[in-house]
Amino acid sequence: MSVFSKLSASPPKAKALFAAGVGLVMLIANMRQKAKESMRTQDDDDDLSSLVKHKLGKEKVAVNGRFFADLRRLLRIVVPSVWSKEAGLLLAQTLVLTVRTVFTVLTAALDGKIIGYMVRKEYAQFRNLLMWFLLAAFPTTWVNSMMKYLQSEIELSFRKRLNAHFTDLYMREMTYYKVGNLDSRVDNVAHCLTQDVERFSASLAKLYSSLTKPLLDIVLHAVQLSRGVGSAGPAIYVLYFLFSGTTLRLLSPAFGKLVAREQELEGSFRFSHARLIQNAEEVAFYGGERVERGVLRRAFAALARHLHRTNALRLPYGMLESAIIKYGGSAVGLLICALPVFFNQRGAAGSDGAAGDAGGGGGEGESVDSRTEQYVSNRRLLIGLAEAVGRILLSYREVTELAGYTARVHALESTFRDMVRGHYVRAVASNNCSSSSGGGDDDDEDAKAARTQEPSPLRVDLSQRGLVLEGDRIECVDVPIVTPAGDVLVPKLSMVVAPGTNLLIVGPNGCGKSSLFRILGGLWPCYGGQLVRPPRGGIFYVPQRPYLSMGTLREQITYPDTESRLSDEELMTLLRDVVRLEHIVVREGGWDVRADWKDVLSGGEKQRVAMARMFYHAPRVGILDECTSAVSMDVEGTIYSEALARGITLITVSHRHSLWKYHTHILRMGRDQPGGYTFSPLTQDMVDRAANA
Repeated sequence: MSVFSKLSASPPKAKALFAAGVGLVMLIANMRQKAKESMRTQDDDDDLSSLVKHKLGKEKVAVNGRFFADLRRLLRIVVPSVWSKEAGLLLAQTLVLTVRTVFTVLTAALDGKIIGYMVRKEYAQFRNLLMWFLLAAFPTTWVNSMMKYLQSEIELSFRKRLNAHFTDLYMREMTYYKVGNLDSRVDNVAHCLTQDVERFSASLAKLYSSLTKPLLDIVLHAVQLSRGVGSAGPAIYVLYFLFSGTTLRLLSPAFGKLVAREQELEGSFRFSHARLIQNAEEVAFYGGERVERGVLRRAFAALARHLHRTNALRLPYGMLESAIIKYGGSAVGLLICALPVFFNQRGAAGSDGAAGDAGGGGGEGESVDSRTEQYVSNRRLLIGLAEAVGRILLSYREVTELAGYTARVHALESTFRDMVRGHYVRAVASNNCSSSSGGGDDDDEDAKAARTQEPSPLRVDLSQRGLVLEGDRIECVDVPIVTPAGDVLVPKLSMVVAPGTNLLIVGPNGCGKSSLFRILGGLWPCYGGQLVRPPRGGIFYVPQRPYLSMGTLREQITYPDTESRLSDEELMTLLRDVVRLEHIVVREGGWDVRADWKDVLSGGEKQRVAMARMFYHAPRVGILDECTSAVSMDVEGTIYSEALARGITLITVSHRHSLWKYHTHILRMGRDQPGGYTFSPLTQDMVDRAANA
């Protein structure tokens, strides 16, 4: 009777196992179908779907041609050349993995010989080989530790490359501003730059080890194993696992899309907390704890629901995976180990009894101890081969998870490159997550007001661009004032602000004042007409709530310069004679003190620091956007008089009538004006009427 006949001697058990396997496969297939339907409807079911819309939710994330193309692009970033440090680390990892595989094969042979000597009761040889076995532990443990060390170094090197690449793109051409204000493809940019990049680097570094070592193990173990059981044994084993891998792949849930979705929801949950921290004072004044608690709970509930769905899919898939890879592989391995025992060299089945002891069934005259030694070595090689093939098959799940990270990281990288090239994609209806990635609360005043008003009948093609030139003046010729969503606030603006011409801008909220400043400053594109403006360093913008950096008191005046062009005495003169702020130097302990200045200085002090910053840089044009609203009128007058004396052309937005006298022209903006604006000289009679109003 052949070994295959013996294995089929228990029909009831075989039928039960077959029924259990079929039932498990049907269960996984059913849950996989439900998961697909759940992923299609999940965006509509989640309360926070408007916060987490992302291009990955519209594209299939899978191990396909798109994945490999995206991965190749990212690999060129993390491994820029064959002479790079990363290439050297990968080569070192490959060599260490090869040595580790060789050690495994040698240990298997040594293990078999030790058992053989033990069965033959040859103590001296047993003792000597046991000593060699213990001595081999030292280089083996070093190799194992080096494998983990190199994997960690590879992961860190990948992350450093990606971080340097993304930081360069992020800070180029104001991408940090544009990605959240002019483009809506990527939500939660901070989460993508930190968590997604870190997890992509870890997944890629781990996958290299997870694939390289098993491939080496398969080759060396199969070669060594074929010497003991023949070439059919490794071939049967590999074919079994290839069949198992195909089955698992067909039944595998879409882990890549699940991982991508999980990262989106993690980012939304993080954003909910960041938003509360950023607006904690306002929430506290309003007593909005109940509302914000609901927002946080809904954000986490959406994440928890997704994780529950993912865990429910992993359970049956893990059961099938373990049954096929671990237990099925072990059974096939035992069958292969039995080939030399039950079949002789001519292929006839071995017999029981004395003939079995004499002939061993595995060759004429082979003893029991020889068969035992061969069995132990073959079994250890089979275990190694099974683990290697199993890791190759199980790595498909890691590859699908890597596909999710790759899709998100590549989407971020391609979006950043589009920002540098000036190509923006934005939905007409902006979502909260996208609009919140920008600056302060006042930055989106025009966009918010435009959304609350009746839709403008005028739209423009956001892909078109006007002509932008550099000069010593500001000149607009038929320049439309357009929001990133395409809403036209002013169809065609024409005006000239020559050097010495100081312009006052007035109008209601949402009429386009801040939008005009963004176009003049280069933050927003010019969508038509012709615009002449000074180079970027020639225009200095002073907002109502100035930005204070993390640095010394001196650096608050010189920002963004890291080294001051003026001496400390000249800076003190500027603070004393112009903005009347010299007392903070003594109060805070000197120029080199570091503090969180946005919490240390009062509102009026912050605005005067910002004005001192403008005088330090001495621009051609100063754009003052309600920047003295917290400053007393006498100090405000001194600041404006000094700016005019220094030849700085002023463009001011202010509701204070006391500032009209410092300007020569007025730009009235609003829907009540013909064409959305009126540009005219500011006469003395108009100044007097405003002062008496």
